[in-house]
Amino acid sequence: MITNKFPSQLVLILLYLLFLSSCKVQETDLQQQQIFINDHRQFGVKNASGKVIIKPIYAKLFPYFDIHKIYYEQADSSIPQPYPYYIAENADGQLGILSGNGRLVFGFITAHSLEIDLPTKTVVVGQQQANATTAYQLYFLNGSLADTSTYRRIGYFEDNELIILEKQRDEVYLWNIDTPQKLGPYDHFNRWAPHNMLAVRYQKRWGLITSVGQPLLPMDYTRLWIMNDEYASRRAFVRAEKPAGVTFIGGATLADGRTQILLDENLKEYSIDVQAAGTRIIPKID
Repeated sequence: MITNKFPSQLVLILLYLLFLSSCKVQETDLQQQQIFINDHRQFGVKNASGKVIIKPIYAKLFPYFDIHKIYYEQADSSIPQPYPYYIAENADGQLGILSGNGRLVFGFITAHSLEIDLPTKTVVVGQQQANATTAYQLYFLNGSLADTSTYRRIGYFEDNELIILEKQRDEVYLWNIDTPQKLGPYDHFNRWAPHNMLAVRYQKRWGLITSVGQPLLPMDYTRLWIMNDEYASRRAFVRAEKPAGVTFIGGATLADGRTQILLDENLKEYSIDVQAAGTRIIPKID
């Protein structure tokens, strides 16, 4: 007797191939996109084959990184790469955030600007003030408020999770949103990029924190600096007697404004002992 029954292994293979084909179509839809305008001057997004990905119902539409002036207002504006989010403006002039397939992920809100930060999944909302300045607030991408305070500026580092919250010029806070408490206030900070640290200052006192916002050194120093080639090549440092196997990453001036110390990779302090016989760098004794 002849049957039309396929072997189960063949069925599984066919299903797997169909699944891969479906994934490929979805990937193509997201990777080859164009913003277009309909006859009513409403913006949407379509793929290279003409399939509409985002319906043309928005007054303005632009990829998430173009947050100020660029609105792609010409028809069939090419998008150089796929974008996971778009910022849209509705007919009422409100701004919202759409996913790459058109789903509304951040509800429409009256705002001057929206900025998305993907690593922290946060959104900076700018509101125009009566005095023509802009006040900024921090939201999560799901639309919930991350911080009730308003700020003069909100920024991000490119290579870590810290958010920069500037209340005023001499009052800056640093916040890793995975931790409950903001660090600060500070009035200045320097990157110690090779060591994933930041030197922070407030009222002429310096300290150190990690790039994820954990305190390392208290705010006890009048000066804090990272080791560089200029210092490392100084004759006094080169000729000084140094402990074996120790790598120095920086130095500091203590609260008295005079005493100089060096810091190793573990932030252990070393005194610079100058004697007639020569200079020694030795572990600091409290």
